[in-house]
Amino acid sequence: MKKLLLLLLCVPLIFSCGKEENNEIGRYNFEIIEMMEPSFWNVLEEAGNTSPSMIASALMSEGTMIHVIFRFDTKTGDIKYFDLIGNEIEKEDLSKYKPLINPS
Repeated sequence: MKKLLLLLLCVPLIFSCGKEENNEIGRYNFEIIEMMEPSFWNVLEEAGNTSPSMIASALMSEGTMIHVIFRFDTKTGDIKYFDLIGNEIEKEDLSKYKPLINPS
């Protein structure tokens, strides 16, 4: 009886060992970067001591500054671009913007 019970407990373990799981944890690296149209750099330079958040909110409402999420796939090396809502952005659409800070 004990051997039968042991056999019934061990058989499922034999078939479950070595099974490859589709684990997506850690597959993607993300980075959020603020980007702005280069023609508005002078706005930042002339702002001086004005609150950067006030300037940023004004520029974002005009569409001259955007936040872009860069998603790097560590398995394939592909990079995809998204806005903060999760809509995909084409790389060509980003060509008119320049990062405020160089990405690391």
